[in-house]
Amino acid sequence: MSSVICYIIVGISVAVRAYAQKLHERGQPGVDLGDILLLTIFAGVWIVRREDPANSLRIVEGMASWEMAVYTGLIVVVAGLANLWAHARLRQSHGEWMKSAGINPGGAYLALSGMPKWTALVLAVPFIASGALLEEIVFRGFLLRTISKRSSLSNGLVVQAVLFGLVHGIPMALVEAPNSITSYALLMPITVGLALGWLTVESGGLAYPWIAHWSLNYAAFAVEMSRLSRERRLEAVDLNVDVDTANVDTDSFWG
Repeated sequence: MSSVICYIIVGISVAVRAYAQKLHERGQPGVDLGDILLLTIFAGVWIVRREDPANSLRIVEGMASWEMAVYTGLIVVVAGLANLWAHARLRQSHGEWMKSAGINPGGAYLALSGMPKWTALVLAVPFIASGALLEEIVFRGFLLRTISKRSSLSNGLVVQAVLFGLVHGIPMALVEAPNSITSYALLMPITVGLALGWLTVESGGLAYPWIAHWSLNYAAFAVEMSRLSRERRLEAVDLNVDVDTANVDTDSFWG
């Protein structure tokens, strides 16, 4: 991945997110706060270091290794299937609570779920990119690198993964989610964070962790969007049945 491709992806992502936010009924026109932070980081690196941010932050390093590409694919498949299984079990046991609490896969779902399914699935590809990159820069870039230099690589891997888990788990604890949901929201990101940290160390850059993170977030969105689409179809069928029944009753009354 070259710097130019990185900036094109980020630019498209920021534009799509701003567009989706403007369309969202509770949204406000403008650039997302996370995107502002990401762009600020890019600008800060360029101004302070006078270096290409994509190179300086190691976003585009490590892409030449096909072996790392295979490992990235394996991590996405294994983590994606584990996430799918765990989410299905949680929905089976706590589905009503999740629905009433508005639990969802994140910003992409909030912004795009009101759109037609295939429109949402297409827009979600760039929508998710910049958010995943920002988290990789913060956790697998800054935190992992800083702690590893000041302590050890193993401590860096563990601390960044635990903090990554806390960012996802604490909100569930604050809304008093069932223990199983809070545990899932904490432990799944910790496990994924360790895997992404390993990818960063082995590849020497953030490109593969970014791709894996991007893919996992998109997979979660796609699964939830498909579930929502099925629910909408079932509701439409039920509505048509109710209308047909009402028509039959009316015809019977006047007959």
